[in-house]
Amino acid sequence: MADTVTEDDTEEIKPSPWFYTWTKEFQLGEGSELLKQRWQAIGSFADTAKSLDVEPLVRLAIGSRQAPSPEWIATLEETFREEYPAFTASSNTRELQVLAACCLLHISQDPNNEAANLAALASATTSVAGQRKFSLPGDLPQAADEALRSLYLSAARRPKLSAGVQYKPLFEAAVQKARGQQDIATLIDALALAGAAATSAVNQNQSKTQVVVEALAHRLDQQDEELQMLWWLIAERSEDLACSFGDLADAARPLVLAKELASHTLLPPGPPTVRALLSRAKLAGNGKVALVEAVAAAPFEWLKAHVSSQAASPVTQPLHFAIARQLETGPGTAWVAGWAAATDLPQDAALSHLTLAELFYRERLLTRLLG
Repeated sequence: MADTVTEDDTEEIKPSPWFYTWTKEFQLGEGSELLKQRWQAIGSFADTAKSLDVEPLVRLAIGSRQAPSPEWIATLEETFREEYPAFTASSNTRELQVLAACCLLHISQDPNNEAANLAALASATTSVAGQRKFSLPGDLPQAADEALRSLYLSAARRPKLSAGVQYKPLFEAAVQKARGQQDIATLIDALALAGAAATSAVNQNQSKTQVVVEALAHRLDQQDEELQMLWWLIAERSEDLACSFGDLADAARPLVLAKELASHTLLPPGPPTVRALLSRAKLAGNGKVALVEAVAAAPFEWLKAHVSSQAASPVTQPLHFAIARQLETGPGTAWVAGWAAATDLPQDAALSHLTLAELFYRERLLTRLLG
């Protein structure tokens, strides 16, 4: 006998609206089979993506000269071909770039994906606040900003605590079976039924209790995060350097304050009010400071003790990569030329104090997620 086909089995999986815009240049049409195959291909990869897949996806999406390994690209191609048989990476370089960006968006927009925060943060930091320009059909940094806000709001919702399992209804069958019975075998069966009902109820309540405890712990972390950020802001004192915000060197202030705010962030990707918090910490949105100047101005021993990250990526963590290079060469600017070449950024790249702090804050969270 053939299996019964339900409505759920035949429901068509439609691409998200943004996917039509991102793939419009390939002239597929909204109802084409190839479009559906592409959507299913990126969905299949995104659903199984690991943290280590995010960096290669970013490098493909922005067309970085530091491309992923051929082995990783072969794995990506193999996954795509399961849903999209016509795809070949070697003859579809542009399409591979666009689909990699779409994978990042797909991952970032799914709060249940373990790599969502990582993908959204990496997509945001790699633009270096607009210093890098991408040849993509959509605005990847803006989409990343929207995903970061959505991820935070999704995680910040007050948990709904469900009621436990009621024991009485589970015992009714056993009570009915035992009522008025004199036969020992029947009574034994009734007791066994009651025991099974009790075990089932205990197991269900234990599972529900664990979910409730985890939800409450998460909520407490959120409240503690907000409280610690507030006290730090009210105190207006650098915890690492034991001085007031105003006594910090002007060029170094964005890095120091961003690092300390990130240290109080328990739950990546951080609240959407980070820019406002940094602004309240007296970081101005006008005027600019060069990235290399900010790194050079930060106390060398502070960088060594609190910020060192030897595995920093020049693509997604250019500021941490600069710090790693400076720690290798010592105080001074001997590292700058090599850093600029590796990151594809101009040596005089500059941002406002506020924007630089927000960028470094996100890099700090990204570094933590990468472990």
